[in-house]
Amino acid sequence: MANRYRDDPKALDISAKRIVEGSSGVWGEIPMVPHPQHGIEQSRQMMEWVLSLGSESGDVVLSGLKGNFEVPRPEKKKEDVSHVLILEATYLDGGAPPIAPLTGAETIRLRSPRVQAEASTEHDKLVITGRGAGSIAHNSFLKFADMNLTGIRKATVQVSSGGPGGRIEFRHGAIDGMLLGSVDIEPKGDWGKYFGKKLDLKSAPGRGDLFLRFLNDGVGNGIMNLDWVEFAR
Repeated sequence: MANRYRDDPKALDISAKRIVEGSSGVWGEIPMVPHPQHGIEQSRQMMEWVLSLGSESGDVVLSGLKGNFEVPRPEKKKEDVSHVLILEATYLDGGAPPIAPLTGAETIRLRSPRVQAEASTEHDKLVITGRGAGSIAHNSFLKFADMNLTGIRKATVQVSSGGPGGRIEFRHGAIDGMLLGSVDIEPKGDWGKYFGKKLDLKSAPGRGDLFLRFLNDGVGNGIMNLDWVEFAR
């Protein structure tokens, strides 16, 4: 059935209607009895699962209460690009009249170890450009929401500084929260020359917001630029 209908854009709605209303002459002379108890929406969900079988789209389908997913390794991508792996799970049972079927869904986003500055969820006293964060001022920050740094003990920042340079602090939970680590950025006299600086990190107490705080007291805008930050165990 999946092979027959997968490439037909109308198959999902037509097949769902056949489940509810019944049909004849589609798969032979024996008619398929109607199943009005399922309803159109539930029938669509069943057909979505059927049409996903044998698909090479990368979707992994698991039925039952227990099992393991084998997540294929993504194709090698450019090293200067961050990627996110999205895992989405949905649940639907058959219900037990008069109780309607129970449904649920959950989505997990797994970040790349390398996080681009422009992927920050909030920022202050700096400018986000196509190459990251620029015009960085004293006491500015980048916020990355809901980061899981469990087991992460090292980081690398990719920066440039044609100005005075400064310090980057990694803080957990708030701009003045727990200090996980810091690194000094020396001026190189060239805004276009990016270089990496490594630092050690303390173990974070759990999942939470990560703040990168930029410091150089007494200096206005332009202490450094930040392209990305990369985490490692």
